[in-house]
Amino acid sequence: MKLDQRCIEIIDILLLQDGFMNIAKIAEHVETSERNVRYSLSKIDLFMEENQLAPLTRHPRKGIFLVEKNRIRPILATFKQRMTPKKYQYSPDEVQNFLKLKLLISDVPIPTSYFEEVLFISRTSVLNHLRAIEGDIFLENLYLAHKKRKGHYISGEILSKCIIFAKTLIRSINIREFYNFIEDDRIVSKRGELFFYNLFEYEHLQKAVEISHRMETNLNHGLDDQSYLTLLTLLFKILTEEQGEFESTLGTLSHIDPKYKDSLRTLLNSVKQLDSQKQAEEIEVFTKELCRKMGEAYQVDFLQGHSKFFEQIKKHVAFMVKRLQENVMIENPIFDQFMKADHEIFLVTSKFCQELEPLIKVTVTNQEVSFLAIYFSSELQRYKTKQKKKPSILIVCVEGTAVASMIGAQIKRMFEFERIETTPLRRLNKEMIEKYDYVLSTVNIPDISSEKILRINSYLHMDDIELLQKHIQMKMIVQPTQPLNKFSKIIQIMMDNGHITNLSKLESDLLEVLTNDSYENRKEEVPDFIFSSETIVYGEKANTWRQAIALGTNNLLSMNCIESRYYENIIKSITKYGPYMTVAPGVVLAHAGPDDGVLKDSLAVTVLNKGVSFYDRYNIPVQVIFTMAFHSKGTHLLVERLAQLALNSDKVRLLTEASSKEEIYQLVKATII
Repeated sequence: MKLDQRCIEIIDILLLQDGFMNIAKIAEHVETSERNVRYSLSKIDLFMEENQLAPLTRHPRKGIFLVEKNRIRPILATFKQRMTPKKYQYSPDEVQNFLKLKLLISDVPIPTSYFEEVLFISRTSVLNHLRAIEGDIFLENLYLAHKKRKGHYISGEILSKCIIFAKTLIRSINIREFYNFIEDDRIVSKRGELFFYNLFEYEHLQKAVEISHRMETNLNHGLDDQSYLTLLTLLFKILTEEQGEFESTLGTLSHIDPKYKDSLRTLLNSVKQLDSQKQAEEIEVFTKELCRKMGEAYQVDFLQGHSKFFEQIKKHVAFMVKRLQENVMIENPIFDQFMKADHEIFLVTSKFCQELEPLIKVTVTNQEVSFLAIYFSSELQRYKTKQKKKPSILIVCVEGTAVASMIGAQIKRMFEFERIETTPLRRLNKEMIEKYDYVLSTVNIPDISSEKILRINSYLHMDDIELLQKHIQMKMIVQPTQPLNKFSKIIQIMMDNGHITNLSKLESDLLEVLTNDSYENRKEEVPDFIFSSETIVYGEKANTWRQAIALGTNNLLSMNCIESRYYENIIKSITKYGPYMTVAPGVVLAHAGPDDGVLKDSLAVTVLNKGVSFYDRYNIPVQVIFTMAFHSKGTHLLVERLAQLALNSDKVRLLTEASSKEEIYQLVKATII
């Protein structure tokens, strides 16, 4: 357990006392709130426990007493030598970044003596470093000011200060270490120790993280690291100002100081698309003309009968115009690859964009042109492959419905096909094989010899994908809705990464969209089934995987949806075939057969407080269990959508971080219904 500077100060104060000391007096000495003192005292107790020392003695009226003073003195001295900045000389960049960050996050002047004490440098050094950052912040329309006998502070708009704070923090430290600090107060570097313990009140930071997650979910819009840290900084400042009383920013803003309220609204609105009617009309005309010109050049009608393509590219243009107006420059992570493959279509698109620029009153950069060119390139590829015969596929899977649906979901995500169906191994025969172009089996079928049968794994690996491409001669998916009609989603990602502080994240997000069709396909109607917040099991603990399965089945059993033997059949299947129901890291699709005790189509969702091992191939504790009890026609769609949900790590994370049954219910419902 690492002690921060406040904990060390409190221990030093208690070492000087002959008896108890009131918490209010301690708070006065360390210049913080009693609430923060109590939090620090809890950390000191953990430190004592780790060093086999007696905990602090507490008295309801007298206060706090440090018992084993003689034993703790040498331990604390050793800790200070090893863990505090006294034995570490910070670089000029580290010093300047810390000064800048501390002044940006604080709303009160910081005395020079504070920096002298924390950084162990002279007053002259502090002033020299302050002069060095003065010009830097001036370029951001912020100003370094000084209040006599109070100290220095940075004046300017609150939101601007939060934005610059987030940018500086990302440049100054390993941002992964910051996220680890948020999660469990874990720090591995001296730089992190300096920055995190002295910039943040951990309790307020934890609350800011909780609120930011709820806001992000409510917005239904993922935030990039830059935007997330900006929001986190603003919420931290609000919580610090409100002394911890601020509970929710999801709709009730009445208790927030107006200066913070306006900044928060501005930040949230910046994530959304806000276009005037006039601009919308200009974008409409630009997009139509661009589609018309490209259609004439390639003898393809991009307008008539292709309204979905037009609407998607129009959304892209709307985001593009907004970015260009605000001078937000983005880079296409696959620009070089695309230029090598489709240089000609890029030049044609660029020519027409230049001709049409007066309509939208912005200059379209080469990077932006490349995205538009990819749109048209993909649509042209769709036309070329549209007439190709698409294969019909039969999936044979002994592991159960969930695994078969998972394989089907993976194939749908990556390939083009006429139809995909599944069957148990026991029903497979030669006559059935003749009805399909290819049969994909997770087990060997020695009694039937056919070139149509391809052996695959129960979860598609890269060699399986290569096998499908080689034998079936299918190309990566080019369905009518694929892949660049997805640019409405791609551009949301671009806006998330508008400041381009993390190009690797941007590239990863783009590739995910280009190979994922879960948000494009219109959901088919599913039959009625029992699913509500009452079928959610939340915050429970399970010591074994059997207990974890029982949480969901007991829920459905109490609602007369299944018979008790349904649980027994699930356990038998896992015992016999292994943990095949673990279809993704940390996620189980628990099920038995439709004749194994299903009374009503129903679904239970179990989110465990702590994970439990299923001894599966992922070697990650399972926290989410979907208990499926289906027997009606059409419920295979539900299984497929649950499989797709299990594959979506972001949505799974939201489930594990949810704070109520209702929140879990709404997240699952929005995905599968």
